[in-house]
Parts: sequence; C-alpha cells; structure tokens
Amino acid sequence: MFDDQHGRYDGQGRPDKKGVCMIVIGIDPGKTGGLAAIDSEDMKPLVLAMPLIDGVLDVVMFLTFIGNANGDFIFIEKSQAFPKMGVVPAFKFGRIYGSMIGAIEANRSSYQVVRPQEWKKDILKGYGKGKEASILYCNRKYPDLKLKKKDDGIADAICIAEYGLKQQLIDGIKERVIRTENCLKEAGRE
Repeated sequence: MFDDQHGRYDGQGRPDKKGVCMIVIGIDPGKTGGLAAIDSEDMKPLVLAMPLIDGVLDVVMFLTFIGNANGDFIFIEKSQAFPKMGVVPAFKFGRIYGSMIGAIEANRSSYQVVRPQEWKKDILKGYGKGKEASILYCNRKYPDLKLKKKDDGIADAICIAEYGLKQQLIDGIKERVIRTENCLKEAGRE
C-alpha cells in the first residue's frame, strides 16, 4: 500500500483520488535510479527505488508502479553509457534502459525523454550541481521523505516528475490559448 507518511510505494496500489488534474511520472534510469509520480492536485510524490532483481529490471514491479500511479504522462531521463564505464556495466545499463522504454511502449503510455541539463536547469536553479542538489531540493520541499545520499535516484525522479508536470501544464495552457485564438479568428470572419 501507499505509505502516506513517507510517500513510499510498496507495490499494493494507491488510494483513489477524486478531482486529480494531472499525474506525471518521472524516471531516473539506472542501478541507483528511481521512479516518482506527482499529481498536480496535492503535489505529494509517490516514490519507488529502481526495481531491480540481480541487476535486471523487475518489469512487473515497474509496470505495477506505473499502472497504480495512473500517470497521464511519463518523463524519463535521457541516459547513455560513458566511455569510462566499461563494457559490462555499459551493457547492463543499456539493458535496464531498453527494458524501461520497451515496457513503457508496450504499456502504451505517453512518454518523453528529457536531457538531464533541461530538468536540472529548470528545477534545481540555485541549488548547485551534483547529486546532492536534488536531495537538498527534495528534502526542503518534501521534508517527510527524509531522503539520504543513497536516495539520489529517487530525488532525481521527483525532480524529473516536477519538470514534466510543469511542461505538461505549460503545453496545456498553450493549447488552450491557440484554441481560443482560433475561435476568436473564426468568430471575426463570420
């Protein structure tokens, strides 16, 4: 069940909510990554450390989180192997990342890949750089979570979800403005 005190997810579902405007899921891929769902109504994150079994993505738990969070949209951090990573770790990382994208697509979920520089510039402005920045930001905004250094993937996932929520709300406003302008143009022609 959803642990209401700490916002951690244990795979048993989330209480139904009425009047939710939008739920966005953020994903920080990788071995120490995490998942976070934030709804625009209460802005309280639901989080899960990256579900891995022996270094392989637990696709069932991954999709259970996505399904129970009932997200409208998913933002996943664009990731790549680094030259100093080594062949085996790079392959394992690619396998996890590919499994996530495949599971998201098989689930027919809407998603967008976002570069780390984009979300960090927008969300972590004034918090410095490095893994500590997202932990500091999240602990200030969500003190009940009490994130520690080892929770940097969860902190990043929360920040990615917040970035995604902002982008989705901005896109929704732009769409409404365009529709209104079109209606006004049509009304002026008649």
